[in-house]
Formats: sequence, structure tokens, C-alpha cells
Amino acid sequence: MLNIVSALELALYNGRRPVTGDDLISFESGDPTQFKTFEEFWEAFKSQLAWIIEQAIQLNEYFGLVHQEIMPTTLLSALFEGPMEKGQRPDFRRCPLQFFRRNPYRICRHGGFAFRH
Repeated sequence: MLNIVSALELALYNGRRPVTGDDLISFESGDPTQFKTFEEFWEAFKSQLAWIIEQAIQLNEYFGLVHQEIMPTTLLSALFEGPMEKGQRPDFRRCPLQFFRRNPYRICRHGGFAFRH
């Protein structure tokens, strides 16, 4: 989930959120009282939004790694050659080609996204 209003708030308060105090949450993108044009504000907003998107991607990566350790996908492992014979889970983060032999869709989970090869 992405909170776009947070990007607006971070742009309006120069990387801070009033609800958390004066702590710098992201980075200083400029004092909005000093902006001369809307374009300056727009650039600050876009840079704060890019920062929030990057944080969301990293958080999704961490969730994926934790999920892989805590709740392995045994059914998915059965669809690939190797894991069942070796008694181990496939590491879908690296997407090794030997797992593709019995995978007709050639889908590999990497970085929280599914890519078709």
C-alpha cells in the first residue's frame, strides 16, 4: 500500500511529518516557503514520492524474504526439478535456470515481482 498523501506532507514540511515531531523522516527537499514557482514544489513532491516508492519496494523485499523463511511454498517447490530430489526449497530470489524445466510458464519470483522469461 502506498500513501501518496505522505509524499505531499513530506514535501510541505521539508522531509518531516508533524505527527512525528521535528524528526527528519526522509530527506530535506527544500523549504516550501522559499519556493518561487509551482514547479519547485512539484519537484519536491516528486522526489519525496520517489523516496516513498523506494521504501515500499525495500519493505516488500524484506516481507518476501521473511515469508520465504517462515511459510515456504512447498506446492510451488513440487513444480520444479531439484528441490524434491534434494529435499530443499528452491531459492526463487536468484531464479536458477534448472528450476525452469518443469515450469511451463517460465515464471520466476524475483524482487517481489513475477517476470516471464
